[in-house]
Amino acid sequence: MNGHRQGSTNYYTFFRIADGAWVRSQGFDVRGWESGDLRCDPAPCWNRNNREIVFPAIANDGTRQMFLLRIKTGTPR
Repeated sequence: MNGHRQGSTNYYTFFRIADGAWVRSQGFDVRGWESGDLRCDPAPCWNRNNREIVFPAIANDGTRQMFLLRIKTGTPR
């Protein structure tokens, strides 16, 4: 997983090394959250087995939150 920003919009891109598949998240506006103590950097972190990713994003109520994504194990399609 990688994060990047275009203008005031953050995106996350997920890569699957096994077969080269990838998908990009829907962008979300971080206007007002670009700097300061509570900025929303596009910087995901993952655990040692690469099955859980935590990342900052803006919740539906407009607040900055941390989200946890759990990845299922399995065989690539």
